[in-house]
Amino acid sequence: MNYSFVEIGGMAGLTLVAYADDSTIGLSIQPSQTRLDELPNKANVVKMTADLNAISLTEIFETHEVEKINMFYVYTENGNDGTIVQQLVPVISSWEPSNRPMVIRFGPTTDLDALHVCILSFEALGYEVDRSSGSVEMFRLN
Repeated sequence: MNYSFVEIGGMAGLTLVAYADDSTIGLSIQPSQTRLDELPNKANVVKMTADLNAISLTEIFETHEVEKINMFYVYTENGNDGTIVQQLVPVISSWEPSNRPMVIRFGPTTDLDALHVCILSFEALGYEVDRSSGSVEMFRLN
């Protein structure tokens, strides 16, 4: 399935699901039911809780038949971002280039040591990196 977005974490009002309309296909993964309940319900957005130290992105993507993503957004406050970064590179690099996210964005709380390795890997996959906004955004060039 082609997803407009997959997001992990976020703050109230700073999530992609908050801006989605009913035609947007998305997956919002939150660390707690409380955080999940704060998000609006949209017709084609799946909301779920997950501890990414216990379940892998691969398992989540297989369960939800994620084959292509336009935007992948990570904004965590609970220390899982290093785990997410480490899982993201092998998952995305195994996909056909045309199915890889056009935009990958990491919020300002992301583990910078883990992110440095991720940035190098994604640059090798043809992404351009922009750090000007306080977050790290990577844009697929091909």
